[in-house]
Amino acid sequence: MIGSAGASDLGDDIGGRMTFLVLFTWLETLCFAQFMGVWLRLAKWKQTGSLFGLIVVANALQFVEPLTSWLPDQGAMVADMVLSLIEVMVLINALAQVSGVSRLRVLLGILLFSPLALVLLAASLSLASAQGWVKLPAELMQSVQGVSSGGASKAF
Repeated sequence: MIGSAGASDLGDDIGGRMTFLVLFTWLETLCFAQFMGVWLRLAKWKQTGSLFGLIVVANALQFVEPLTSWLPDQGAMVADMVLSLIEVMVLINALAQVSGVSRLRVLLGILLFSPLALVLLAASLSLASAQGWVKLPAELMQSVQGVSSGGASKAF
């Protein structure tokens, strides 16, 4: 939510940006929890509950990321990268501990979800733009429409 205030590339409507980014984050987290549940069950994991809460807690380090804006540009970039890597390591370890599957299998699941997350982002940006929540630059809008309509090669 805090990061949405600084996303000036998405237009001047702060309320629209915040709404979009909060809804997108929750949607992505729900989809990731479902995907990882299926992925881990394929490894013979006996799921007893939802992974949603675990994934939310494992990603709690995101609340620290806005503090990196106080650093110089290069320092902020490095700090963001380090925080992101730590966040992924925490997520991998948490999912491996809960499921009892190997960390490599969890990492592969995360990597397999990445293209799905990009398609989800493109579709969400397209919908948010159509609703007037965000305003995308023309070149980004063309890329988003190409990916969300299935023409991934048009985006590149």
